[in-house]
Formats: sequence, structure tokens, C-alpha cells
Amino acid sequence: MCHIEGVRILRDVVKVIPLEDYRLEVWFDDGQRATVDIKPLMHRQVFRPLWDENIFSRVEINHKFGGVIWPTGADVCVDWIEAEIGRQRPRASYG
Repeated sequence: MCHIEGVRILRDVVKVIPLEDYRLEVWFDDGQRATVDIKPLMHRQVFRPLWDENIFSRVEINHKFGGVIWPTGADVCVDWIEAEIGRQRPRASYG
């Protein structure tokens, strides 16, 4: 995450790959990547269709807002992704 004089600047997701067990591998515009578990959202009504792995696997980048979106309209903003990365403490790497 970038900081300029105390102002938080969010990164954009530039690549996303669905993984097993309702996780996403995401790459950010600064070159960092992380694995994010989406299961904490799956209890919400809008995300329930994603339990179908065929639907979950159709995740795309939401170019308008920098997060990810599915054909059902369910979307995850980059704010949530960033916060979840902090909670999960995944291995982040560059390259």
C-alpha cells in the first residue's frame, strides 16, 4: 500500500486467477501479489451463487473500481481485498 503524506492510496488489481477453496490469486499494479480467501463473504446473499465453482471461476477485474467482479454482479472492492490481506497475512511476492 502506498502512502503520501499520510494519505492512503489504494492499488488496483491488474490480474486475478480463481483458486480452489474459494480463494483468489490477485496481482496489483505495484507488482505485488497475494492469495485472498473469499469465504468470509460467502454467507451474504449476493455471494451465494459463487458457491457454484463454475460461477466462481468466472471472476474478472472490475476495471472501473480496481477490484474484482463476477457475472452475477457480486463484486469485491480493493478496500476489502487490502484489508483481508492484512488479516490473513498471506505471503506476498513480487514478480
